Amino acid sequence: MSQINKNKFLFPLIITGIAFFVIGFGVGINGIMVPVLESTFDISKGMSYLIVAATFSAFLIFGGPSGRL
Repeated sequence: MSQINKNKFLFPLIITGIAFFVIGFGVGINGIMVPVLESTFDISKGMSYLIVAATFSAFLIFGGPSGRL
């Protein structure tokens, strides 16, 4: 494979890696933030897990438009 073909795939690979990192960080930080938010804002478990639901609802809402893009 020539150097031109290798450089052609480097940018999409970097973008994909960054996207996976951002999504993984967002999902992973939820597990840490739920107990912190419960104690800080004095909310119930059900209310604090709405944060997790909001995170995954963003995948549902924006999945289609980003797939078309």
